[in-house]
Amino acid sequence: MKMAACYKQLQANKKEIEYCSKVIERAPYITDSSVLASAYLGRGYSYEILERFAEAKEDMTRVKELQPSNQEASKALTRINKALKDADKVDLSDADMKLGKLKDQGNAHYTG
Repeated sequence: MKMAACYKQLQANKKEIEYCSKVIERAPYITDSSVLASAYLGRGYSYEILERFAEAKEDMTRVKELQPSNQEASKALTRINKALKDADKVDLSDADMKLGKLKDQGNAHYTG
């Protein structure tokens, strides 16, 4: 049952991204900046949920450009920046672990 709920949420987020992207594509014809800010905000949240943090950051930054006092975007940017920083740490530690294993394997085979 949980897998079905996850799949449903995943599909909902993808649909949200599609819908908001269509609104954003029409930006030159939108006179109400709050409509555009809402589209970036919605798409940014969906990107964040899908752990597409770089894209989420771009959208939330755009919201702040359109509405500098938008607190939702400010809070989201704080979370997203932390997630990006944490992802960098994980990637580095994973690389260090793999490098260490390769060195160990190399040393085990060296009979010099």
